[in-house]
Amino acid sequence: HKIYLHFLTDTCNFIDHTRVASRIVEPGNVGIMNLFVGNLSPDTTNGDLLKLFNEFGYVLSARVIIDPTTGRSRQFGFVSMADRFEAFDAIDNLDMTYFQGQIISVKEAKGSKETPGKSPTRNDRRAKNKQ
Repeated sequence: HKIYLHFLTDTCNFIDHTRVASRIVEPGNVGIMNLFVGNLSPDTTNGDLLKLFNEFGYVLSARVIIDPTTGRSRQFGFVSMADRFEAFDAIDNLDMTYFQGQIISVKEAKGSKETPGKSPTRNDRRAKNKQ
C-alpha cells in the first residue's frame, strides 16, 4: 500500500496564495521532521523560509514567529519537512550559513514528550510542577 500525503504551504510574500502539493510515501518511510530556524533577519517572511528549505525537499509548512504585541518578527521560525533525510540534509547545508545578512541556526525542533512536535507552554510547565 502507498500512502498519499497532501499538504498546503502558505507562501505569504506580498500576496497570500496557497500551493498544493502531493507526494507518494512508502509505508515505514513517513518521517516528518520539525526544524527550528534561529537568528533570522527581521525582514524574513514565511515565503522566504519556504523557498530556502524547498531546495532540500518537500516543505509541509514554514512559519516565522511574530510577536503578537508588537507585530514584529521574533527572528526565529519553524519549518516542517515531509522527509527526515531531506530535513537532515537541510540542517547540514544551512546551519551556520548566511541568509539575508544573518548567520542562521538550523536544528531539529525540540518537542514535548506529552505532545510530540509541540513545545510545552509556560502554563503547561507550571501545571506539571504543581503536581
